[in-house]
Amino acid sequence: MIQGKSEHHYNLHMPTQALQHSEIPSLLLGYLQFFVNASIVLFCIFLAVQFVLTVKRDVQDRMREHSVGASLSYFLVAKLMI
Repeated sequence: MIQGKSEHHYNLHMPTQALQHSEIPSLLLGYLQFFVNASIVLFCIFLAVQFVLTVKRDVQDRMREHSVGASLSYFLVAKLMI
């Protein structure tokens, strides 16, 4: 049973219906919303990556400081023992 003809029926052998003038603003707003949302998501991903890289660099710097301090203390203790 076919209840009614659909407004848009797409077929590979038939061209699509032309876009009406009243549909253009909503289509453009849809594209604008997509690009704004995509840019927000990309900015959040950028911030997350920068946060991870900053924490990683900070940990590496502190490990380097700790290893230099430990090496210096070992050197001083070895020098005092001699």
